[in-house]
Amino acid sequence: MTNTHELWNLDVRHLAALAAIAETRSFSRAADVLGYGQSAVSQQLAALERVVGQRLVDRGSGPRPVTLTAAGATVLEHARWILDRLELAQSELTALQEGTVGSLRVGTFQSAGARLLPRVVAAYHRRWPDISVSIHNEGREGELPDLVREGALDVAFVEASTVGDGLLSVEVMVDRFVALVPPGHRLATRRSISLSELDGEEFVDGSINDACAAKGEDALREAGVRGRTVMRSPDNPTRQRLVHAGLGCAVQPGLTVEPGLPEGGVIVQLKEDLHRVISLTWSAERTPSFALERFIETAQSELAALASVRLTTERVAAPVGARRR
Repeated sequence: MTNTHELWNLDVRHLAALAAIAETRSFSRAADVLGYGQSAVSQQLAALERVVGQRLVDRGSGPRPVTLTAAGATVLEHARWILDRLELAQSELTALQEGTVGSLRVGTFQSAGARLLPRVVAAYHRRWPDISVSIHNEGREGELPDLVREGALDVAFVEASTVGDGLLSVEVMVDRFVALVPPGHRLATRRSISLSELDGEEFVDGSINDACAAKGEDALREAGVRGRTVMRSPDNPTRQRLVHAGLGCAVQPGLTVEPGLPEGGVIVQLKEDLHRVISLTWSAERTPSFALERFIETAQSELAALASVRLTTERVAAPVGARRR
């Protein structure tokens, strides 16, 4: 090539014209294949020859077919590779848009992973079986928003209060707190209680840095409850079993409680409107993929339906309207 800067003037249509001429061995038939006029094909080839700096075809006269020069054959080899790669890219882009390929990295915390994620992922997989979903469980308090912001995760279930700068979110569920008491406890037969009725009790709480545990403890303190934390555990089923064993009572979000857990204590509803809001969050800085958009839609639909069921049975969680931050 006489001037490498000329490569910036290369157009894919130039390469397509050369490939069509090589295949049909005719300018007119190449024009038919490409849907251009014959003069346009000639112009595209001429432009390519200017970029290359060499003649690429020998134009036959009369019935003689067009043939490639040695330079033309060399350029054609690379032109076909470029055109094939562009066609493959188009196919892959179409597949991404149609959901026939793709991947999604979803973050979750313990209770959302146990109670919400299976329903959402199952519905998502039924509709988009070719999209690969990988799950990341929260390792430390509040890490999920940071992982989404950094690009390590595409989307995550989080508590709405943790959504900060650089993120978008949609609220998917209100999770109301409940009380857990041991079987045979003085409050075990009640349908609902006030927090003040737990005055004087011993408590089983979450980890000392757990936001939900802090929220429950603050609510008890504001209600004037005098009590003592006798045990802490970061594991939700473990806390239920500790309560069941008579080691104390607990106040925690409804989603952290498994209603059918063997030896899981007695669930009692609270009269106070003590709750947390669960959101999905994703990056505000990156264009959402087809896979991400469909996951958000699926989560909203499935969790609205789940909340409706829970309202008629447990009165624990309720859906909220979708709001972006």
